[in-house]
Parts: sequence; structure tokens; C-alpha cells
Amino acid sequence: MRELVCVGEGERRIIAAMRRIFEEPKDHITVRGAYDVERPRPANRPWLGVCMVSSIDGSTVIDHNSRALSSKTDQEVLLTLR
Repeated sequence: MRELVCVGEGERRIIAAMRRIFEEPKDHITVRGAYDVERPRPANRPWLGVCMVSSIDGSTVIDHNSRALSSKTDQEVLLTLR
């Protein structure tokens, strides 16, 4: 299934086609339900978790700002993982 999405802001804003890899979920699940789970941490060594948003070319900003790459849901995931 292909979807059209808007990416970027101002003159750099484009409309791009995206192909969904997985089908739409059949059951409704919240961000908190999916990401707010206990993650076991090793006791004998440091532990690091990483979550970030980037473009397909690896860029983390558009026009010196990351907001154009993320959505409200992305922000909710990042806050939930904290």
C-alpha cells in the first residue's frame, strides 16, 4: 500500500510516496501500551537505550530543525521511553 506524505517545511517541503511494509494493525494500541514496558537492565555492565528519528538519507534535521522529521506520535514515543 502506498501513501503520500508531506516532508519538510517552506521551499524544501515535498510530497513523497511511501510504501507501508506491514499492514495496518487490526487492534488499537496506544504508544504507552507499546513502549511503556519493563526493560531488563544488566546489573554487571552499563546499559544504553537509543531512539531517534532520521530521514532516509540519514539526516536528523531539515533546515537546522528536527521537527520536520518527526510527528506528534514520534514525540510521544520519545517521551514514553524516557
